Amino acid sequence: MFGTLICNLFMHHKLWQGTKPAKKQNPDDGDLTAHHGYVDCLKNFHGYNDSIQLSHKTIHELEDFFKPIENVIFGVHRLSSYYFTKIKLEEHFKNFVRIIIKPDLNQIDRFGERMDDVLHIDYHNQWWMKNVAKKDLSKIPPWFIKKMSVKEKIKYLQRHVNFLETNYTVNPKTDIVFNPSDITNTTLLQHMIDDTCSLLDIDKFTLPVKEIENHVNLNRNYL
Repeated sequence: MFGTLICNLFMHHKLWQGTKPAKKQNPDDGDLTAHHGYVDCLKNFHGYNDSIQLSHKTIHELEDFFKPIENVIFGVHRLSSYYFTKIKLEEHFKNFVRIIIKPDLNQIDRFGERMDDVLHIDYHNQWWMKNVAKKDLSKIPPWFIKKMSVKEKIKYLQRHVNFLETNYTVNPKTDIVFNPSDITNTTLLQHMIDDTCSLLDIDKFTLPVKEIENHVNLNRNYL
């Protein structure tokens, strides 16, 4: 839900020492994501399966896991699951902010549709396929396959939002909750960036408005 875009924005900060954000070669290529710029700083620290595996590690095992970034001055990490909130980052980092990108419940359908549109889909791995696995997919209407796939993404998002709301208490000293639809408002987005910098006690910076506007225009149907 635009997490990679927000990661890319922080790569404009002067403290960032990694790869600079890449400019999209063709803004009209139909790619709805911002994956052309961001590169993970730490492997196996991104997806849902990563969050589950890490949540079972001991504090010493996690220390070893985070060791490759112990000398990174300013790191930006893209975590795609709320289940990462089960990891107590305060035990491993002295100065961090967790930006929690959370949609309103009435927005989940739209973001479920976007999630389905941006992912490389293998319908055979989806839960509903077990009911039609023995049937000829060529005889199933494409609209039905699309609808079922989107429905699965919506359920996934609903399950994750429910987990967050029932298992995690936001800490105003380290957490900022941001509605993904607010990327359309550069003032609100700048405020979120400013608040993050304030919590980290680092200099604020001005957002690349044109880059944001281009991304918003590509995703206008979901916002």
